[in-house]
Amino acid sequence: MFIKEIIIDGFKSYQYKTSVGPFDRYFNAITGLNGSGKSNILDAICFVLGMTTLSNVRAANLQELIYKYGNAGIAKASVTVVFDNSDKKTSPIGCEAYDEVTVTRTIYQGKSKYYLNGYTATQDNIKSVYHSVQLNINNPHFLIMQGKVTQVVNMKPIEILGLLEEAAGTSIYEMKKESSIKVIKKKNNKLEEINKILSEEISPQLEKLIKDKENFMTWKAREGEIDKLFKYVTANEYMECLSHINGKNDELVQLKSQENDLRVGINELVYKVEQVIKKIIAGEDKINNSDNARIKESELKLKDARNKVKELTHERENIIKTIEGSKKEINKIEQKINKNEISYENSEKQKKDLASTVEILEKELDSKTAFLKEMERTLENINQGKGGDLSKESHNFQKQINEIKNNINNHKGESKNLKNQNTFLEEEINKKKNYLSEFKKSTNDNKKNSSSIEKQIEKLSKELESLEFNPSKNDQIQREIQDKELELKKFETKQNEILNQHSWKLETSFRDPENHFDRSKVKGKVIKLFTIENERFATALEFLAGAKLYNVVVDNDNTSRLLLQRKCFDSKVFIIPLNKITSKQMSENQMKAIYDTFGNEAKLALDLIKYDKKYEPAMQYIFGSTFVCSTTEICKRITFNKSMGYRCVNMEGDIFEPQGTMSGGSYANKDNIIIKAQELNFFQSKIQEIKLTIVNLKNQLGEINDTSKNNNNYNLYLLI
Repeated sequence: MFIKEIIIDGFKSYQYKTSVGPFDRYFNAITGLNGSGKSNILDAICFVLGMTTLSNVRAANLQELIYKYGNAGIAKASVTVVFDNSDKKTSPIGCEAYDEVTVTRTIYQGKSKYYLNGYTATQDNIKSVYHSVQLNINNPHFLIMQGKVTQVVNMKPIEILGLLEEAAGTSIYEMKKESSIKVIKKKNNKLEEINKILSEEISPQLEKLIKDKENFMTWKAREGEIDKLFKYVTANEYMECLSHINGKNDELVQLKSQENDLRVGINELVYKVEQVIKKIIAGEDKINNSDNARIKESELKLKDARNKVKELTHERENIIKTIEGSKKEINKIEQKINKNEISYENSEKQKKDLASTVEILEKELDSKTAFLKEMERTLENINQGKGGDLSKESHNFQKQINEIKNNINNHKGESKNLKNQNTFLEEEINKKKNYLSEFKKSTNDNKKNSSSIEKQIEKLSKELESLEFNPSKNDQIQREIQDKELELKKFETKQNEILNQHSWKLETSFRDPENHFDRSKVKGKVIKLFTIENERFATALEFLAGAKLYNVVVDNDNTSRLLLQRKCFDSKVFIIPLNKITSKQMSENQMKAIYDTFGNEAKLALDLIKYDKKYEPAMQYIFGSTFVCSTTEICKRITFNKSMGYRCVNMEGDIFEPQGTMSGGSYANKDNIIIKAQELNFFQSKIQEIKLTIVNLKNQLGEINDTSKNNNNYNLYLLI
């Protein structure tokens, strides 16, 4: 490889572009008058070859290398050297494919740039090219100027050796070796420093992190167990409360039935009072149209009517007391009947036992009597005989006879006692039978009285139906309130489950920046401001919107500025002011063209959501001109088509940008946050609806109670 041509432009004395060449392969000489620019050609060669010592090119700085220091309207200098590279054996590394190698160096605004074969290159790249052909431009003997020949002749042997090494090109490798050794030393020092950091800082920290991870995993497992046990305990408590509520409901039904009975009696009396009042009013009307005699007669009737009213009130109180007393008396009588039946059964059993005992004793007495007679006959036979042995035997028989007589006497006494007890029990049984028959008679009488009372109650209940006040309606409203409260608890539980997991994503919590701040100016997070028609698009919309789902929407830029300046949020947030946010909108013709081409396979993201029109700027900003496509192939056809070129997302959440970038490749999250937001919105709306229903029912119940109180007060007023 040798220099074929030099092109100089704006360098030193060369104002215009000048080409010097062609050069010979082996020997070249430049001749001319003084000041004609011979030395500047050599300076240009040294300059383009990358010589860093500017004194060798007779300049103090780069600006001096430009024609007339850049003051003659020329601000740029460049030198290009064209090397002949026809001999591929001596070709630089990486340039084997070129027949000519062009190296250019330019100076502009005090900066130097290199170009290799027309492409920008660094100084190190250029040096590598030269070194590959054993050319070291910074060698002190690379350029031997006039007057240095005698210095070379007078060099010492070691210096001549260095010169030969330079000429042979071996010194380059020594330089590379020295630079490599320096690099190795630096790398070793860096490696020792890294190992020291690893052993002293990172390893202990890593061990600590591993322990923290183990502790965290243990805590997570314990937390899961605690959560599971908490759910079991909560479910158990819920079932116990439910059974307790059912028991209380039964008691409440009983109390209400008693209350209804009392109200029936009261309403009957109220009805009678109203009838009397009507008669009084009719009497007053007659009084106004009659003479003085009739007035006196009417006054007497009025007094009689008032007396009847008082009697009816007393009668009402007596009826209520009689009913309560009858119920208590019936309960007592039934308890006594049960006790008497039990005692009667016990007496019958005891009587049977005594009869069996008497029979046993009588049989034993008969056997003892027969044995006694036999012994007496034996004793008589012995007394008629003779001998001492007989007298002893008769003595023994006499003892046995006496013992048997004593036993017979004892049995007779016991038999008398048992017979006396038997007669006593028979008397007691007869008494209890009589007492039981009396109780049964009184019970039958009480039952007859209770049946008559029940008939009166039925009659009063029928009259109660004609009145405006309906206790059954009151009970029905209370049952509806209880059902709605149970339903409210169910929805609140589901709402709390979602908020416990995703509260920071769905809820917008902030502090008021000033007193009496209107919190309705903060509309909430984007994810709570829209709904989706079909949940199968939830994954695509979630990946499409990304972190923008959690941006906070406010009414205007003044509100956003106030919230940010007063630091009203606990964490970093992005705010969307509705009056400032803008976005690029798609023309109807473009939309129509895409819909005509792909039909339902590609839909505009904004068409898949529902939202209030006042949030239109925010939704345009987030979802904008983006299409949700059924397949990846359709996404590519829309995005990378020059006539379309719109952002697209497929059903798995992979996003395709018109600039050529794509993102995705992960599994879709099963716990989709948009679906959770949908569920939370539904639960919150149901909670508000149920609360409003409960308030209305309670208001109705209060109106009914107020009506009942007013009626009672009116009746009392009439009684007074």
